[in-house]
Amino acid sequence: MWRRESILASNLIFMPIWAFHGDQDNVIPVAESRNMIAAIKNSGGVPRYTEYKGVDHDVWTPAFKEPGLVEWLFAQHK
Repeated sequence: MWRRESILASNLIFMPIWAFHGDQDNVIPVAESRNMIAAIKNSGGVPRYTEYKGVDHDVWTPAFKEPGLVEWLFAQHK
């Protein structure tokens, strides 16, 4: 894991995160999300991560249909 990810991750441990990524994304490698989520978890954070099999960069289409997403978003507070 990169040191950069570890440094950034420590700043994100209290932020509510639900990240989405398609495993066939040819714009941003899926390893970027996997590594960052792992770094946040290793720093003590509890991010959610959903990876869609067979989905490319258009991850927002299945993400917007994710059960519980709207409820999760509105449950977040400062």
